[in-house]
Amino acid sequence: MSTSATAAALVCAAALTLTAGGACGASGGANDAASANRAPNADRAENRTMNDNSRPTDAGANPPATPAGTPSPAAADPAPQSDSQLELKADIRRDGEGFRIEYRVTNRGSRPVLLVNRGDTEYGLGAGRVYVEPQADGTVQFTQRGYLLPPDQGPGPTAAVYPGVSELAPGKTATETLRVAAPKARQHPYARHFPQHPVADPLRRARFCLGVVSGDAPTRTTRGTRVLADFQSIAAQQLLCGEPQELN
Repeated sequence: MSTSATAAALVCAAALTLTAGGACGASGGANDAASANRAPNADRAENRTMNDNSRPTDAGANPPATPAGTPSPAAADPAPQSDSQLELKADIRRDGEGFRIEYRVTNRGSRPVLLVNRGDTEYGLGAGRVYVEPQADGTVQFTQRGYLLPPDQGPGPTAAVYPGVSELAPGKTATETLRVAAPKARQHPYARHFPQHPVADPLRRARFCLGVVSGDAPTRTTRGTRVLADFQSIAAQQLLCGEPQELN
């Protein structure tokens, strides 16, 4: 990454004991099966996405129902926890009318983890959607992660959205390149149930965050993509965040 503002990541965690050093963002929640069998150095991919950021998004028709007996988890954010087994480096730069995000995450631990970076069951699986979370201080978080159902309101269980994941084996590094349109509003599955903050135009400050869950979290395969199968895994999600970057 040529002009990178790289950042060792900090982990917002509830249930796992993965670590990293760096900046930590707020956490709200949660490839294919063949990815576990990739050869060494085959965890490198370039995924290009161009989001429609013209309006807030929300869950729509025909997502899969929540499995019977699955409780709605608490919406409270987990306390930050430091760990050294995961390292995230991210770079955000302007790219025409939008932004180019490059990131690298390394698993220095002894067990596999699942990166929450393969889209979701509502907006499409595969390349991985980038969500937009404007902050009160004017910073925008570009994220790939899972989300919990809104507390005490919002969509019922049949409107639950489950994120796609890719496996990162011990000692491996995954590298991704993402392209997003200039954001105009909050973008995530339950956006309308949360406070809205304006997005600066032009955007001057941003950072990237990535969700991570345990490698043994329950999953199923949907349209060729490995997908988290319960809300407990989303609730136990950790959030790796790079340092905020000033955008020229």
